[in-house]
Amino acid sequence: MGFVLHVRITGGPDAASSATRSGADPASLLRPPAAPPPEEWAPDHPLLPLLEAVASLTPRVEPFTEHELFAALDPGATARLGRLLDRLQEGPPVLAVLASSRLVARAAGVRLLLQPPPPGRGTTWEQPSPTLYQVHEPARFLAPLPLAYLWTLPAEVLELERLGVWRIGQVSGVAPPGSSSSQGTSSRGPSFRENAPARIPRTLLVGRLGSTLARRLVEASLGVDPTPVRDGFPRPAIRLERPVPDGFDGSQLEGMLRSMAAELAEQLQRQGLGASRLTLRLAAPGDPRPPGDSDAPAHEALGPCARRLPEPVGDPRRIEREGLRLARTLFPSRPSSGAPPPPGTRLVLEADRLAPPQVHQVARLVSAGGAREIPPALAETLEQAHRRFGQAAPVSASRLPVSRRERMLRLWQGPL
Repeated sequence: MGFVLHVRITGGPDAASSATRSGADPASLLRPPAAPPPEEWAPDHPLLPLLEAVASLTPRVEPFTEHELFAALDPGATARLGRLLDRLQEGPPVLAVLASSRLVARAAGVRLLLQPPPPGRGTTWEQPSPTLYQVHEPARFLAPLPLAYLWTLPAEVLELERLGVWRIGQVSGVAPPGSSSSQGTSSRGPSFRENAPARIPRTLLVGRLGSTLARRLVEASLGVDPTPVRDGFPRPAIRLERPVPDGFDGSQLEGMLRSMAAELAEQLQRQGLGASRLTLRLAAPGDPRPPGDSDAPAHEALGPCARRLPEPVGDPRRIEREGLRLARTLFPSRPSSGAPPPPGTRLVLEADRLAPPQVHQVARLVSAGGAREIPPALAETLEQAHRRFGQAAPVSASRLPVSRRERMLRLWQGPL
């Protein structure tokens, strides 16, 4: 299960701090921005250091306004939040919230900004550091709040206040923190809703809002937000080019990709990064496309072909394998039956959405560094199997990516 991190600058001449000083209501702070954030950030912009710091943990970083950002974190990234928290304390005052969705993280940030709780741990939240809060029970945290905190829904939802729907808990039926039914009782027990506010009938919601918006309202009241964090702040892509020889028909691809993969892996290793997406294409003579612009229009016969990887990759053998997969898509038959590319065409391999490779294992799993060496006889057998079967060959568990390794260990440790 992943988490969403929301960071808001609370100090300085920005909208959040000025609105807080003037006693603004939650709706004004939660209102979606009228214009998207800038694509290029000024070097002295206060949000830029935060974007770069969060981008060192995950490639999924989304600037939301000029003083807010979202980031999608996996369990391995949350274990490395310590360095990020140190960076947050060096710049302007900020408030960071870790929650299960974008909706809950941003709503909790506004709630904690307007009404700061005492330090420590609450019923539905905890404060691991002075600048970071974590929400544990989204539905119970949202239950006592007004409907305005459901900022992902259209404004017509607020018309329910005319019917007496003042709190989110009246939609979800979940008891707020501190109620007698929530003390010492499981949230899944039958007594959890005893002292909860009267739940609004679904038929009334559907009749007032329609079935689609009523369903979205109920899901949002429970803290569910299906909107993913988009990749809005990628690191500069790494682009390698090789001139295509005359009479190119695709048979020279393997040798070209092997050298390009080695050079690309070397550059990634120097920067301590891995690639989350690889793009292979043939660039026509005079193609001015910048690095990482894989969605720009191109000649229909020249590609591009892109592959998104489940985790940042910097291993040269893995990059070479993924490049050959892209080559088979770019050239389904070899030699090509069509006309060769025009003179001056270049083979371009791009690595973008860069992030630190996941070399550290998540908690409670065996680290790759502590794995035993493979016996020579077994290593030779595995190498022969790989040459014969390719991707279908068995591999050592110590060389598996973190995500696959975690799944396999959990299957092995779980009940049969």
